[in-house]
Amino acid sequence: MYLDYFSLKRHPFRITPDPSLFFHGGAHGLGVVLDALVYGITTGEVILKVVGEVGSGKTMLCSMLQTRLAESVETVYLANPSVSPEEILH
Repeated sequence: MYLDYFSLKRHPFRITPDPSLFFHGGAHGLGVVLDALVYGITTGEVILKVVGEVGSGKTMLCSMLQTRLAESVETVYLANPSVSPEEILH
């Protein structure tokens, strides 16, 4: 439906975000948050938590963060936030 009506070349809404479609958003957009996350991780912060309303771009931020960090940085994506602290460490 979307492809023909809007003359799109690919589906605009998918379950997993496409990092090639990331919109920086200027001075108040997700790019500023992404830069802050990269800075926090590369300067020694141990644990960062990303929270926000449904559809606010959290999953996209996580995807972009993984592409921006060096390969030597180990990342873990917790899809289920209701795990205990012990389960997170495990």
